[in-house]
Amino acid sequence: MVAEDGHAAELDLAGKLGQLAGTLLRLTFVDATTYEPVIAEVGQQLQVPISILQGSVGRIKDRPYGQLIVGLQGDATLAQSVFSARGVRCEVLSA
Repeated sequence: MVAEDGHAAELDLAGKLGQLAGTLLRLTFVDATTYEPVIAEVGQQLQVPISILQGSVGRIKDRPYGQLIVGLQGDATLAQSVFSARGVRCEVLSA
């Protein structure tokens, strides 16, 4: 978890977070959801823009794994619920 928090700190140092209007989320994808267009679908479903600020996709013990930091302009609680229903872990980093 320390390394994960470091990524958000790097973004903040780069001045990216100060420009963000909305909520900062960390999305974690495992297995098949790593390769599905979940962000686009959730953005369309909620009718809100979702900006990808940072991310990586790889494998851990032969399992696909991805993690993205995104900016959301909309209801973060609703977004968490929708992402969770699609098998994506969603954590609010800042509101």
